[in-house]
Amino acid sequence: MSITQAVQQTLATRLADRWAVVDVECCDHTTGPDGTRWYDTRYLLDEREHPIEHVHWHRESLTWLTLRGLMKPHPEHPHLVRLLPQAPREPINPQPRS
Repeated sequence: MSITQAVQQTLATRLADRWAVVDVECCDHTTGPDGTRWYDTRYLLDEREHPIEHVHWHRESLTWLTLRGLMKPHPEHPHLVRLLPQAPREPINPQPRS
């Protein structure tokens, strides 16, 4: 089976999007008065909680989501972020359909 470079790039981008979203969704969150879910990313970037290489991976996830236009920081509290509607929400490992 031959996979073109374009197909590989599409798959890599989709996987990166989904894994970065999962990274953020693992954070504690609060819901604002308008129903917006704000994720607290401080834990992801805390070097006392994670090995430094994991902190770098988490930072890359946050940067990726921002560059892809899938996440926005809170205007007053940059450690709080929200995932935008276009961020993928499908499971990484979906159950087979019957």
